[in-house]
Amino acid sequence: MTTKYMPKQQFYSKYVSTHYQFIAASTEAVFLKRLYVWKSYFLPYLPKKKDSAILEIGSGVGHNLYALKALGYTNIRGTDYSKECVDICKNNGFDVQLVDERTEKSFYKSHKGVFSMVVLYDVLEHYSPSDAAVLLTSVYDVLKNDGRIVISLPNANHPFSNTLLFADITHKSLYSMTSLSQLLRNCGLKRNRFFEMNSYTPYDDNPILRILKTTLMPLIAFMGESFWRVIALSQGILLRECKPTLIAIAQK
Repeated sequence: MTTKYMPKQQFYSKYVSTHYQFIAASTEAVFLKRLYVWKSYFLPYLPKKKDSAILEIGSGVGHNLYALKALGYTNIRGTDYSKECVDICKNNGFDVQLVDERTEKSFYKSHKGVFSMVVLYDVLEHYSPSDAAVLLTSVYDVLKNDGRIVISLPNANHPFSNTLLFADITHKSLYSMTSLSQLLRNCGLKRNRFFEMNSYTPYDDNPILRILKTTLMPLIAFMGESFWRVIALSQGILLRECKPTLIAIAQK
């Protein structure tokens, strides 16, 4: 039996039906959880003006667009390789453009210096380092002079980083704080801030859950991280980063 070669675009054309619907469904509860993430971690980095132009690259089914809209931002748009994702976004009222490797380049060329913020949420892990550098260089060009990039991706230094890497067949690379910093500097982004994020969010609309998330969960997380740091130290490794998600705020 001869196996037909499947190009990258083919994986993305069926991305929702073959993968995304099983891990991040487009339900109100999942959308709300993403809003909690933004309220917990990203509010200080958002543009002050609610009509600032914001672009999300790799919008998926619109979780981050939903969060930004809920936070009052009115000039948000996205791009994605998956027609299934784009169709879901459009059905939910979001301005998302279907692109491929060719039309994506045209999009960037026609939007130089337009955006105050670009969001790359769980996107860079889908690129090899060299391709990620090309993407970030294009992002640099579409940013305004004082614009910034919000980057979220799996943390390569997490003890279970292989689980994060192989959770998606379109994943190619993971980054640690050190390697991501190297990548950003190569793309001309030098005023960068990094931090880590756990899978739970301190913010919650439920006041009881919010108290638990801000008191009990940090203690549990600290104990778990301390355990892995001790194990790493026994092997001569100083494990500074231990949370599952790495965040970078890159300033132009």
